[in-house]
Amino acid sequence: MKTADTGDLVGARDVRQALPTAVGRDTARILEHWLPQVWPRAIFAPGFIERMNRFAQLLACWGKAFNLTSRPDDPATLAFHIIDCASVLALKDEAALLRGYFEPGRAVADIGSGCGFPGVVLASGCGAHLVLFEPRRKRAAFLRIVIAELGLDNAEVSALSLPSEQIRARFDVAVGRALGAPAKFYRLAHSVLLEGGVAILYATRFQTVAPGSAQAAGFSAGETLVYRLSLAASWQRRRSSADEAGVLPDRALVTWQKVR
Repeated sequence: MKTADTGDLVGARDVRQALPTAVGRDTARILEHWLPQVWPRAIFAPGFIERMNRFAQLLACWGKAFNLTSRPDDPATLAFHIIDCASVLALKDEAALLRGYFEPGRAVADIGSGCGFPGVVLASGCGAHLVLFEPRRKRAAFLRIVIAELGLDNAEVSALSLPSEQIRARFDVAVGRALGAPAKFYRLAHSVLLEGGVAILYATRFQTVAPGSAQAAGFSAGETLVYRLSLAASWQRRRSSADEAGVLPDRALVTWQKVR
C-alpha cells in the first residue's frame, strides 16, 4: 500500500509538471505558425519564440494560484495575447512617432504590467530597457520570476504605485494595456515620460479612447494604428483629432506625444 501510494503521488507530480511543459510547447507552435502570417514584416529579437515558450509554461504553472489571467493553461489564448502585444514591435516602423523608440538605449515603462502583457513580450522581442510597474505584490513577484527564468537583462520590475515622486520624467515610451479608463493611463504616462516622449495605449473594439482626456493631460494628437487579428492581419493608419468620439472599429495602438 505504501509503495502504491508513493507511486500515485509521483504520478500526480509528473502530470502537474507535464501540463505547463505542454502549454509552453503548444503556445510556441501556434506562434511559429501564426506570427509570420499575422506580422510578416516584424523582426523580433533572437530567441523570442523560446522565451514565449517558457513564459507560457510559467503562466500555466502559476496563473491560477496568482490569479494572473483568466485562461493561463490555454495555448490559443496565450498565443493570442502574445501576438496582440507584439503589435507594437510589428508596427513601430509604420508610424513616424514610434520609429527608433524600441531600440537599445531607449527606456520603456509598462504601466500596470499585470502578468506581463505587454511588458514581458516587448522585453523579449526588442532591445529597449523595460520597467514593468506592478504594485500588486503577488504579480510583481511573478514578474521577477519570469524575468529571471527568461534571462531578460533588459527588464526589471518596480512595485511603486504611480504617480510617484521617485519616478518622474525618465522614460521615452509608456505603454498600457487593459488598464481600464484611458484617462488614468494618460495621467500616469504623463508623469513618467520625458518631454517629447510617446504614450501608447492598446485599445480594443468599442473602447472609447478619450482624446480630450489625453490632450488635457498634456499630450498632442498622434497616430492611431488600427489592426485586425485574423488569418492575415490587416491594418491602417489614421489621425486622431480632438473632436473624434474615439470609438475604434477593431484593435488599435493609439499614440500620443507629451508636449507639456
